[in-house]
Amino acid sequence: MGLNAISHGAVSEVADRVRRRRHGALADQLPLAGIEDDGLVLLDDGALVRVFEVQPINTLVLDEPHVERLAAQAHRLLARIPVGQLLSLYVQSEPLRVDRLLAREQTIAARVAAHQIQADGPELGEATRRLAFVEAHSLATHVPILPASRVRYFLAVPLGPAREDRPRRLRRGEPPRTSIDAFETTGDEHARFVSSVLMGLKAMRLSSRALSGPELIDLLWSRCSPDLADHGRTPPSRAAAAPTGSLTNAATPLEAMERAASLKECICQESLEPATRSYLRWEGSVEQVVRLGGLPEETWLGWLQHLTLSTLPFTLAVHFHARDRFREKRRQK
Repeated sequence: MGLNAISHGAVSEVADRVRRRRHGALADQLPLAGIEDDGLVLLDDGALVRVFEVQPINTLVLDEPHVERLAAQAHRLLARIPVGQLLSLYVQSEPLRVDRLLAREQTIAARVAAHQIQADGPELGEATRRLAFVEAHSLATHVPILPASRVRYFLAVPLGPAREDRPRRLRRGEPPRTSIDAFETTGDEHARFVSSVLMGLKAMRLSSRALSGPELIDLLWSRCSPDLADHGRTPPSRAAAAPTGSLTNAATPLEAMERAASLKECICQESLEPATRSYLRWEGSVEQVVRLGGLPEETWLGWLQHLTLSTLPFTLAVHFHARDRFREKRRQK
């Protein structure tokens, strides 16, 4: 982040201009300062975040000893969280759009068939086209009867800086400043935390991949501009160059502020109307919000499985906060 001083009037002018061009108040609630090309995220408070897409295991088909081993490995993974930090799990489900799926599969089949005709002759290409037709007919026939959803699982691995290294706002409207040394220190600690989490996922035999910067922008855009995404609008990474880049090469705080504003403008393309704490009201849809504020008295294997069978889109967020373990043990005695 830039370290050069700029006038308060210049910052206020940029802040007002940025605020006027944002959609609703959503961009003001999005604590993004920047996203690198490889997917590393910098938040307003100086925290670094890396997001992974994880392929889950269907525990309902496992035997009891296997489930117990998996649960023990999950506990060890959570024990890797440093005190005062957290891990966040997100489950995103959306109904399968048959028309889009068929269009994508037909495009792929046509490309493969054309290649086969050139390489091996017309017979194999014609067989591929017929197979694609049968697949399309089957999907168009059965998906409306047996609704299917696309479910994706994400793990966000954040790490905040030490209290003395956290950026502070010097004046009203001025962007937070992070020193290069503090950024590099947090970066090293975050890299070690990410490596530890990946080791835990590997022990659980869960495959994962890190989201790139453009992929992460598209994912955030689909959540912050849901109506546009639902109507098939082209994601930002394909519509234009995604506003990603190095987090440390901004010449001034003013440039860093402009870059963060461009990023939020790219993600927040819809207005979020004022609503109650239980609802989010977008331009063309309403989203209900349910928060579990305490621990349930009883759970069982698959107690949230019915959510993945829902025909409505949903996002489930689970945050694991690590407290001082010794203090918690003394409190429980």
